[in-house]
Amino acid sequence: MTSDDPAAGRPPLPLSGAGAPAWPTGPAVPLAPPTAQARTNGYAVAALVLGIVWLLGLGSLLAVIFGHLALTQIARSEGWEKGRGMALAGLILGYCGVALLLFGIIVSATTSPS
Repeated sequence: MTSDDPAAGRPPLPLSGAGAPAWPTGPAVPLAPPTAQARTNGYAVAALVLGIVWLLGLGSLLAVIFGHLALTQIARSEGWEKGRGMALAGLILGYCGVALLLFGIIVSATTSPS
């Protein structure tokens, strides 16, 4: 008498206790990145534009603020948002603009009118 069942004649596996098989508690496969197209973060675009435009120092200050907001949102989006390069470029241009504004204020304050 032959059986097609490979477990025939073996005792059943215990469902709990020391001999129980270890079952995974998390997902069986790692989560895949989003399949939809990632959208560009609006704050990243605003940071880049304001960093380029400057607007008498106000644009530079807003570029720094929006750049930091964009980097935070992009990091938390888990791949759903892109634009990290634009946010970094806006931050760099914004900080350069703020530095130039402060330098200009210091130079104009220290020079005496003739």
